[in-house]
Amino acid sequence: MVEAVDTAPLRAHVRLLGDILGKIIRDNAGEALFERVEQIRLSSKEAQDSDSWDALDRLLASLEEQEFLIIARAFSQFLNLANIADQQHTTAVHTERHFSASATLQKTLRVLETKAKDQDIQRAISDLHIDLVMTAHPTEITRRTLIHKHRALNDCLATLDNAALTDTARQQTQRRIAELISQIWHTEDFRTERPTPVDEARWGFAVIENSLWDAVPQFLRQVDHVCETYSLELPPPEWSPIKISSWIGGDRDGNPNVTSTRNT
Repeated sequence: MVEAVDTAPLRAHVRLLGDILGKIIRDNAGEALFERVEQIRLSSKEAQDSDSWDALDRLLASLEEQEFLIIARAFSQFLNLANIADQQHTTAVHTERHFSASATLQKTLRVLETKAKDQDIQRAISDLHIDLVMTAHPTEITRRTLIHKHRALNDCLATLDNAALTDTARQQTQRRIAELISQIWHTEDFRTERPTPVDEARWGFAVIENSLWDAVPQFLRQVDHVCETYSLELPPPEWSPIKISSWIGGDRDGNPNVTSTRNT
């Protein structure tokens, strides 16, 4: 029987982030517009048939032009925050046995134990090759400032998961979350100018700094742990199964600053 994953912490985090975002919208855009956002949200949740969808269509059609951008940003920011909470949930201590790389490896090895020889498993680990290819497109690039803030929010949610956290520390962490969400709300989502190949390269460095720099060695340590658990020979020190490749600055599919003769 598959053990169910406790999603209560995830729901609590999404609720917290949503409540803080709602307060920020209310304080900056006004009570009336916040009520519009809530009305659209509730109508969307309750829409089950053609009549309710028609009512929602009429509600959206009644919006003033100046309301569209703020309302669209409100829903976009909430989805971003919910996604951060969801990603943090998959790496939290209480879900490690369900989602972590170590748990996945152990589940795989438990199956292979009954179907393969140790030397075959050892050979498969030795031949493991993961090529992470980073690319960037002018229409898809996330601003580096937002990448840093999203990482900081993830860290704050991880702190809140600590059962030993004092009330004072919890309040301080929640205040920090409010500061970050406020900064995100006041940060332009899109650049006013098309990014250059150098801008795209900086984005790539931000991804390495904020995720891969920690994730890659952590994954390798988890492989070592699983090998020790199943009495498999540890890979040699020079074992390097993960390769990072990049098309940044060289994928001439939309950036006019990148041509066959100029890519810097």
